[in-house]
Amino acid sequence: MCNCLPGLEGTIDSVHVGTMHQSWVPGLAARRTALAHTLSSHPRYEVEDTGYGIRAAAVREVGEGRHYVCTTECVMPFTSLVAGSGSSRNGLMFISVPIDNLTHMPFFGL
Repeated sequence: MCNCLPGLEGTIDSVHVGTMHQSWVPGLAARRTALAHTLSSHPRYEVEDTGYGIRAAAVREVGEGRHYVCTTECVMPFTSLVAGSGSSRNGLMFISVPIDNLTHMPFFGL
């Protein structure tokens, strides 16, 4: 089994960035509200099977009955599309290509 699945899982896991990249995330979060929300609390996940893979939503309460939702579309077997936020609405695309049984090559794009 190739390790590209953990790479794909990292794109779905909304807690991943704040936990695994703690050295650079706090400074960036000060400038980006969406990232600050991902660091403020742990999400509740809602996952739906689709004809192409899965749709995962990380839902966080941000106070006063409001929620912050980060949605990821996983086009199986190797692609994730993470919704953007803010005025630009630019999302992220991750492609995790298996190389052999131990490694994968990640591609990132806006």
